[in-house]
Amino acid sequence: MHDSILLRIFSVACLLFGLSLTNTFSASAQTVQSPPDTRLAVRAALILTPEFCADISKQKHEKFEVGKAACNLLEPALKDVFSSLTVVPSESQSGDAQVVLLPRIVAVDRTGGTTSFSKITMIMQLEWTVKDTSGRTIWLETIQGTAVGHPGTIGQVKGNREKMTNGAMEDVAKKSASRMSQAPELRKVASKLAVLVQP
Repeated sequence: MHDSILLRIFSVACLLFGLSLTNTFSASAQTVQSPPDTRLAVRAALILTPEFCADISKQKHEKFEVGKAACNLLEPALKDVFSSLTVVPSESQSGDAQVVLLPRIVAVDRTGGTTSFSKITMIMQLEWTVKDTSGRTIWLETIQGTAVGHPGTIGQVKGNREKMTNGAMEDVAKKSASRMSQAPELRKVASKLAVLVQP
């Protein structure tokens, strides 16, 4: 009889302890917050003109489709920097964008050996001009990206050249996104716009 009473008390205690843990975990789950939105609260237009996208850099006997790489890689890298990003072919088509992003390829260089497996380095520089709705330049910076590879055999040359071009431009795109998101000038613009839209 005594053992039966003790067993019942133990069972009730376990049940109460379990309920307490459940409530604790539930409360903890409710206090977990989503990470803050770090995007700039600005509507941006990325200007990718047909001429820019068709830009080809010639290095001796080699051709690098740098414009094509830029037009494929810049928008995906920048889309999380701004609250809204639209790609348009000209500045006049920027619509209701609050800032326009104007990229310009200023330098492309390929250094290294010419044998199939010698090390080569692709260096690419992209200049960014960011303007507000009045046409005033609010941010101007040149970003450099690099990629390392090798020419490869005759059958690999074209593919490796494309990989090098995309690799250097991807590096530029990622660095551009990081610099823009941290730029005090752009954050200042975002803060001013946020004040204007407050009720």
